[in-house]
Amino acid sequence: MSDGEGLANEITLKQVVDRIGGALELFSNSQDEAVGFRQVCSNSQQIRGADSIFVAVKGNAADGHLFISDAISRGAVCCVAESYSSTIPKYAIKVEDSRIALSQLASLFNGDP
Repeated sequence: MSDGEGLANEITLKQVVDRIGGALELFSNSQDEAVGFRQVCSNSQQIRGADSIFVAVKGNAADGHLFISDAISRGAVCCVAESYSSTIPKYAIKVEDSRIALSQLASLFNGDP
């Protein structure tokens, strides 16, 4: 899932919010719940563009929250995180546990296997 290879599924912003809950913060003039995403990533270097969701996960070696600005610069318009600093994407979803959110998105994205 994190490398985006071979994935052809698409999920909408509404599906994302419905699945993981969290507080959706919009940083644009309009909310388009039908906007689609074809990639869910926890590695900012693998973001392919505006159809990507970046999930910031705290790891043992690095904190994904430090790479939100990199994910945005690579084109991600939606980020899921436990907190945000100064760099915020068009669609920001704040959750209590981004690791759980990542697993929920992986399941949703792959058709709930």
